[in-house]
Amino acid sequence: MRFDVLTLFPEIFSGYLGQSVLRRAIERGLVDVRLHNIRQWADNKHNSVDDRPFGGGPGMGLMVKPVVECVEAVPILEPDEISIGDFILNGGEVAAMAVIDSVIRLVPDVLGDEDSSGEDSFSGPGRLLEFAQYTRPRVYRGLEVPPILLSGNHEEIARWRKQNSQDRTRNRRADLLQ
Repeated sequence: MRFDVLTLFPEIFSGYLGQSVLRRAIERGLVDVRLHNIRQWADNKHNSVDDRPFGGGPGMGLMVKPVVECVEAVPILEPDEISIGDFILNGGEVAAMAVIDSVIRLVPDVLGDEDSSGEDSFSGPGRLLEFAQYTRPRVYRGLEVPPILLSGNHEEIARWRKQNSQDRTRNRRADLLQ
């Protein structure tokens, strides 16, 4: 899986690309992340790529020329718009990392267990939130692991997980049930 990231700040990615599941996927050749510095297409001595918007108002916007020329220099790109939510970021770098992190989970052999991503929130039938997960210790600060998860009864555990997933979705993201 190849990701081409157009950015003003390629150095932000160095720590991110060298960690955890993504680092191992890159080392194994399962994922390829290519960074393209939009400033390379600036045509001024300061490598500026932003300017004041026509019509006035506060803030700056990216100039069209360096962005379009950067996209054209990477012929594999077919630009599309992706939203990661209803909020504003200072740049696209964090959003790009979120997209990469989400998508690589679906690439075969990236995760240790191929079934892992199938149980993630939004992945299964009905696109519900994932059921609650518990690890050791069995009791922490007075909170206990539900006894059913310790029972060894796989059929009952599956039923509990399905119900818990539905409850969590109803309580936290009821909009997903519509």
